[in-house]
Amino acid sequence: SGGSLETGTLKLDESEFKARMDEDMDQVIKVIGDEDNGFAARMEETAKLVTSGGIIDGEVVEGTIATRTDGLNDKADRLENRMEDTLDRLDSYEQRLYDQFNAVESTTASLQAQGQQIQAQLGGGGGLASLL
Repeated sequence: SGGSLETGTLKLDESEFKARMDEDMDQVIKVIGDEDNGFAARMEETAKLVTSGGIIDGEVVEGTIATRTDGLNDKADRLENRMEDTLDRLDSYEQRLYDQFNAVESTTASLQAQGQQIQAQLGGGGGLASLL
């Protein structure tokens, strides 16, 4: 009796166990050691299912640990793919910003050159103020 589901432990109350053995030893042996329904047989079957799987109702099943491991590996693969997609999008966004910045720089340089040409045509450095 007792134990913990969180830690997977089982606790045996020795005084209770001894009292039951004194009352009906054959029943205790049956509860623990019966090949079909005894506690030991059920624990063995559960351990097999958890670790290695088996055949249930004629179907081959993976053990719980293997199933959980496969699920976690699949999740890790999906996360890795999402990270790669996100990095690709960020690289594309960075390139787009770089291209836009270069276009702005080029346009600014072109406008400055045109401004200088206009100033030169209008008679030098005074701009419109020198015309008035």
